[in-house]
Amino acid sequence: MSSNSSPKDLSDIFPRIRNIDDTPPVLNSIVQGHHAPFYELGWVIPFGKVLELLGEPVEGGVAEYYNLKVLPRRWPKRKPHTTFLEPPEIKYWKYPEGRGPECHDKDYEEDYEEAYMFIYFAINIPNELDIVKDHREEVVRTACQALDLPAEDLKWYRTIFI
Repeated sequence: MSSNSSPKDLSDIFPRIRNIDDTPPVLNSIVQGHHAPFYELGWVIPFGKVLELLGEPVEGGVAEYYNLKVLPRRWPKRKPHTTFLEPPEIKYWKYPEGRGPECHDKDYEEDYEEAYMFIYFAINIPNELDIVKDHREEVVRTACQALDLPAEDLKWYRTIFI
């Protein structure tokens, strides 16, 4: 397999979803001759659940509102000289993974009520991977409490190849 293989050919090397204990390789590192893609640690959730958890957006775009106004307030403040992750971000989730089998063939771009969102708080860069590995229990507990989401649904999702 060459390094120009399509992402579909690489799912055996880079699974689309990984459990939190299955730490992904560092972004852009070489694994079996291929550059490791982006993985993000978070939850894929229906838009209706986002509204329940974070409230109705009152200004601007949905993701922008949550990223700037809501999520930073729910995340613990970073103390000086400590190692912790920045507040989570949210974005529309366009991939079928994490949605459930009944949702794989639907296009959610036009229908917000059936859209899925992705709330994530770590990516597979060295510093963030180290924090998640070295402080897994604290990170998971903090994220679950701050966002009121279950630990068992927290996964690493492959998002894009670079």
